[in-house]
Amino acid sequence: MINLLILSTLLLSACKGSPQTQPDQTEDAIAEPETTPPVLAQTKTTTPTASATPLPTATPTPTPTSTLAWGSRVYAQTPLPQVESTISIENIPRLQPLAVWGNARANTIALSPDGLVFAVGTDLGGFLYDSQTFTQLGIAYTSLPVHAIAFSSDNVLLAFCLSDGTMEIYNRNGLNLLHRIEDGFSFLANIDHITTSFSSNGREILRVIETQENILVDRWQVDTWRQLNSFTINSGPAIYISPSLDLAGVIVEEDIRLQSLTYPDESDLLDIPVRTIPYFWNRLLSSGGEITPAVSGEFLLINNGTGLVHWQILEDDYTYILEWEPDEVPNPCNTAPDSCLNQVGGLSWDCDEGSAVQPIASVTMTPDDIMILISLNENRTEFRRASDGFLVWDIDGIFSEVVFSPGGEYFIGLRPNGFIEKRDTLEGNFIDYLELHPGQLNDFGFSPDGDVMAVGYSNDWIRVFSAENGQDLGVLSGEARSLQFSPDGTLLAAGLSDGTVRIFELNEGSSFTLSPGHRAAVTDLAFSQDGARLLTGSEDCTASLWDIPGRYRVWTLKPDPAEPFRISNVALSTDSTTCFFSGNRQGIYTYYQRELKSILFPLQGGISGLSLFPTGEYLAVAGEINWLQPEPTSFTPPSPLQLDQTAGAQSYAVAFHPENDLLALATDQSIEFWTLGNSSFVWGLPIHSLFNETVSPVELTFSPDGSLLVLATSNGLLHVFGIPLIPAN
Repeated sequence: MINLLILSTLLLSACKGSPQTQPDQTEDAIAEPETTPPVLAQTKTTTPTASATPLPTATPTPTPTSTLAWGSRVYAQTPLPQVESTISIENIPRLQPLAVWGNARANTIALSPDGLVFAVGTDLGGFLYDSQTFTQLGIAYTSLPVHAIAFSSDNVLLAFCLSDGTMEIYNRNGLNLLHRIEDGFSFLANIDHITTSFSSNGREILRVIETQENILVDRWQVDTWRQLNSFTINSGPAIYISPSLDLAGVIVEEDIRLQSLTYPDESDLLDIPVRTIPYFWNRLLSSGGEITPAVSGEFLLINNGTGLVHWQILEDDYTYILEWEPDEVPNPCNTAPDSCLNQVGGLSWDCDEGSAVQPIASVTMTPDDIMILISLNENRTEFRRASDGFLVWDIDGIFSEVVFSPGGEYFIGLRPNGFIEKRDTLEGNFIDYLELHPGQLNDFGFSPDGDVMAVGYSNDWIRVFSAENGQDLGVLSGEARSLQFSPDGTLLAAGLSDGTVRIFELNEGSSFTLSPGHRAAVTDLAFSQDGARLLTGSEDCTASLWDIPGRYRVWTLKPDPAEPFRISNVALSTDSTTCFFSGNRQGIYTYYQRELKSILFPLQGGISGLSLFPTGEYLAVAGEINWLQPEPTSFTPPSPLQLDQTAGAQSYAVAFHPENDLLALATDQSIEFWTLGNSSFVWGLPIHSLFNETVSPVELTFSPDGSLLVLATSNGLLHVFGIPLIPAN
């Protein structure tokens, strides 16, 4: 059993007391040279001065209680009820969700008009922080993800607009739910963007929903919640919404239509001079773009992904154009180390050119319309003068969303990995940060005793949670793409995004690195049964076997030397003689003693998950087609059994029960349960409401005693399922 007192010395503890929740390195924490706090963006030009990077301040973890809102109960960091000793075929129909734990991804951010409160919209609800100290002020749990936030001008009311268009109105100080608006367009499933705003006098609230085809506008009176208007505008390749000007702007053929957001019949069509730049205009019409209006409404910034045009609305010509070359941003699909090159010096997989990332990530105007903050996908942010595009400063780093303080003295930016930074506007110097809402959950696993869970996030931290109540016990350093506890629970192996393989010695409060590591992200790990060997797979198209006591690499290989592929899943047989590899290639490559033995399912593509039965008798495969392979280590394995999932469903993860012949499959529609002996379908638990275009299952794992089933999702959450214990009469 892991000694939690010793483990706490290893964790960068999130203590218990104040409501702020930043991690801190303690004296007993890992102190290896390669283990450092998150690297903050440094100033790139000589004009500004980069401020020193402070260490995170130790602060306690809040323990919010579950809240009941309009019939939808949401749990977070709450103790589990008593459950049946194990999940079985007999009781599986009584399986139900028990809790939702973890750190929810930030979807959107907002600042109150007085600049005192900073709000983060997540898939759990709205989180409020003090904008000066980032101390947590409160949480409003919502039944669906928060995609838009608005404060009333008097700072009294707070509106959260949910992913389906539902509006929830709270008082800002007590976070009491005052009203819920479910009418309008909440039936839509293809919502691209939502904007919500209170009128300047606070008497009305506006909601604008953008889809591919339409812009849907609704307005309500705040004191009576009576709907004042509701109408639809045709969408276009680029649009903007300006609640303060009561305008929507839509590119229509060769013009821009300015449409009142209050009066459906009031609109105007303006000739747009961007047409005089044919290549810019053609790209805008074919690929779409974004428009950023000045707060005053005097000019527009039109962005087609590769260039930015400044246009004074009353002028006949544009003021200037800024351009960035698309090829400066590498396509992730084509980015691979030399170890992935095939015999002719190329890559063995095809890349969709449409997946190339465009240079411009976001454009934000300062409140006084004087300056522009432009984030570029090449990991750079530029601060330019709006009138002529003059570059004032730039820094390393990218922001997907930015909000300025009311006076423009500082800004708060949300990075794609969920890291939230506060910087001064004058020179871009770093002030503070918040790292509680990581952009992506990468992997998750139970300790062998079932006491704790380790979760790898995209913001350079591995978080450790209590398996009893979901409490955040602290963090370990590293952006882990894969995690695995050793069988005796004394070690935690982490495969990091930079190719490092880090081993945390949980009983010692220290760590070491297996070197040299991989040349790209380590995507999966598997310990041998005695914990002495570790198998790693990587996006550098190689796999390695490591000797843990000796801290050296035993061997490395490419599963397909002629046509290398990125490895995403590995498994190791109980006797450590047979290895299984899958990735962006059809089939599962099976190696015996470093020699290719066979390719299982050679026509199967899109394999997303592998799981080997604890005794090695079965290999389960999740993907476009689900399979159960008996005797996978045999040189002549029997025919596999196909598991037919729900029509139209995509499977992501698979897990064996540790004590019986139950198999669980996580799809984007449900969790399906099957028996091993005859591969019979037993039961399905619908979970489709958890997912959308940006949220998918990542990992599915039974607790070591088989009493819990945990589904980890990409938005940072752990969904805990179990069988509530029925009290005896």
